[in-house]
Amino acid sequence: MTALVAKVMEKELLAFPLHPLISDSHAFLYGNLILILCLIIIASTLLYFASFGKTNQELVNEPV
Repeated sequence: MTALVAKVMEKELLAFPLHPLISDSHAFLYGNLILILCLIIIASTLLYFASFGKTNQELVNEPV
């Protein structure tokens, strides 16, 4: 992941106005990168909860 982020920053692939709150052209690269990483975190969280979220778990009372 670190190498991918470094390559994106080196090639300046995200140096365009994507983030709605950033108007400085020198900050487009960093702002867009942070925005995309946040979206990846949100998508990963939703995927996690969809896969391993709360299910109907019944408590098992077994004699010890």
